Amino acid sequence: FQLPDGYIPSDILIQENKMYLFSQGITQVDVLDLQGQYLHTIFGEKSSPENRGLGYMTVDDEGNFYLSDQENNAIYKLEK
Repeated sequence: FQLPDGYIPSDILIQENKMYLFSQGITQVDVLDLQGQYLHTIFGEKSSPENRGLGYMTVDDEGNFYLSDQENNAIYKLEK
């Protein structure tokens, strides 16, 4: 499926029949079904020089997401 203009996917996770996409271009984590239909956004932040290093994500057993920031040498936890 085709992603919107400006959407630069840098990481993807498949969990419980959902697809989680992280877009480095628009700095957000979106949830899609396995057919590529948008469901909702779980994290979004306006792109800026401060967050341009965000690139990879993972999720723990409790549903918390973690984003790595290569520019600032940090890991961010997104709690439910």
